[in-house]
Amino acid sequence: MHVERRPLLGEDDAKPRRRSCPCVWLSVGLLVMVLVGMRSLSRPPRSTACFLCSEAARASVRRDAVVQAFLHSWRAYEAGAFGSDELQPLTNKSNEHWGGFGVSLVDGLDTAMLMKQHGIVQRAIRWVDEGLHFDRDHYISVFEMTIRVLGGLISSYDLSGDKRLLAKAVHVADRMLPAFRCGGALSPTSPEYHCELPSPQLNLRTGEVRARGARVLAEVGSVQLEYARLHAITRDPRYAAVAATIRLLQPHPNGLFPRHLEASPTYAEYALNGGAKGNEPTCAVRYLHDC
Repeated sequence: MHVERRPLLGEDDAKPRRRSCPCVWLSVGLLVMVLVGMRSLSRPPRSTACFLCSEAARASVRRDAVVQAFLHSWRAYEAGAFGSDELQPLTNKSNEHWGGFGVSLVDGLDTAMLMKQHGIVQRAIRWVDEGLHFDRDHYISVFEMTIRVLGGLISSYDLSGDKRLLAKAVHVADRMLPAFRCGGALSPTSPEYHCELPSPQLNLRTGEVRARGARVLAEVGSVQLEYARLHAITRDPRYAAVAATIRLLQPHPNGLFPRHLEASPTYAEYALNGGAKGNEPTCAVRYLHDC
């Protein structure tokens, strides 16, 4: 009878064991690293993705807050001062601080368009078409009327294409032309046709101007932008002549412009005279290079 011999305890431990090659484990490790790396390249890191999501969320919250602030102000204005220049927030009464031309409405119309507030836009355009008139015996600030009313009408027309807004822009621009003392009897197409730097105040009905000694640089050097855009839309040469008055401003010898200007009979010396009497020069942004 055959009896199988079993190894004694500890006897098998003395024999050498067969071990796997280290190259196998190294290859497996490299393969895992490659696969993990390829997966990580296919999508942004978790921290970047979270950062982008949070930035987008914050931007959305800020955007909504701006819209709500605008709506809060506009609804109060529409309820208590619609068509007037301003709403007095403490009394909820209106005022006509700028002459009664619906300045808040016209100045804010393009903002309502950008915010896609279609109901507000339609009501405002209807008022502009029916309630905004410029044939008034009233002295206005040429600077304020240009940047707020003319600029507001032009930008709203650019955003909407509504011809009613363009018609009002042309109307008020023509009413303010006497402030620039353009051309006299010359035709606007004549090479000699030119305008001067504007007077600060103008009666819209009579065309009479009011002047004062010193004028602020912005009053005479920033109103040309709106006329340049209106010329680009209508191709009316009178508006190009107004826009070209920016060239009449001559800088101080140090290259800067004075903050306050004193008118001279020749206007070519307009800005240089403004540098006299200790007037501190300032750096003015030139809006127009070519008109």
